[in-house]
Amino acid sequence: MNADPERRGPTERPADEAGGGASSRRPGGLLLVTGAPRSGTKLLRHLLDQHPSVDMTTNEAEFLPWVIDYCAQGGLERPGGFDRMVEYLRLEEYVAQRVLAGHAPVDFEALRASLRGASAGDVFRAFLECEVGPLRPGSYLGDKSPGFVRHLEKVMAALEEARVIHIVRDPRSQAGSLRRVFGKAPLYTAMAWQRAVREVELAAQRAPDRVLEVRYEDLTARPEETVRGLCGYLGLTFEPAMLEVREELESVPAPGSGALGIRPPRPRRYREHLSPGEIAGVEAICAEGMRRWGYAPESASAGVEPPGRARLEVSRRRGQLGLALRTLRRDGWRHLLRRIRLVRTRRAIERGAW
Repeated sequence: MNADPERRGPTERPADEAGGGASSRRPGGLLLVTGAPRSGTKLLRHLLDQHPSVDMTTNEAEFLPWVIDYCAQGGLERPGGFDRMVEYLRLEEYVAQRVLAGHAPVDFEALRASLRGASAGDVFRAFLECEVGPLRPGSYLGDKSPGFVRHLEKVMAALEEARVIHIVRDPRSQAGSLRRVFGKAPLYTAMAWQRAVREVELAAQRAPDRVLEVRYEDLTARPEETVRGLCGYLGLTFEPAMLEVREELESVPAPGSGALGIRPPRPRRYREHLSPGEIAGVEAICAEGMRRWGYAPESASAGVEPPGRARLEVSRRRGQLGLALRTLRRDGWRHLLRRIRLVRTRRAIERGAW
């Protein structure tokens, strides 16, 4: 349960109170699932997608913040603006990974034909409808993208109808999982976790009826209770089929990833992947967020000072190098070069130079 008595999670309120009065608001629209990587976003997407009134994308539309910037700069209104946007989107992970995963390529001509305006909201709504089907009355079109936590204010402003579900996990477990699967540096992961929970907290304060936060540990330890709360927030009837996991959700090889079903949490498993010093560093960086979410620090590391700037910078660069090496091993030089071009293109969009 949440540490902050003022913030109630979905397992703590009945359906008619969920989402700050969601029962008086017509259900349906856009739904965004977000959370730091390895926090249970795939599991949450899968459970929601089991509901007959929820249609989720297969991949992650991490490109949305840059489409927002591009549209805000009038990009779609310029001659050739749509084709220029597509040139950027072809570099994005959503497009590349769909092909690698064996899905049909994104149909950009269908997207062009479906556009009803030149705003980012128009683009994203049309994109979702092309990918998963038209929005039905009382239903949701949804996407799961961990990166939205870094741009949540911008995303929520552009998608005024969207509701957000944020899933949070013990930062030590999240850092341990990222170390195990991707080789990411724990301190770099901890910095991102603390920024993410703070960003979502601010968004929830500004729009409490549009943001719901849930703990991964609650979802896996008490799945039915938690999912019922999520349905209440969305104004939907709980469906028992939502608790069924009959397919492999992991997209990368990992020990134990072949098991199906909702696996119960293993609170101390991070000790297998993090040293005592790394655990202390994660706890020091994430102390504020851990207190709010009820994650108790280990007694031996309580009160440790956060790592200095130089150590954090080294950790950040190790994280970047680890991601580059993983991309090279998994996808080859072609996709590594694509990712480098993607980073440069995103920066050009941010400068208004695309």
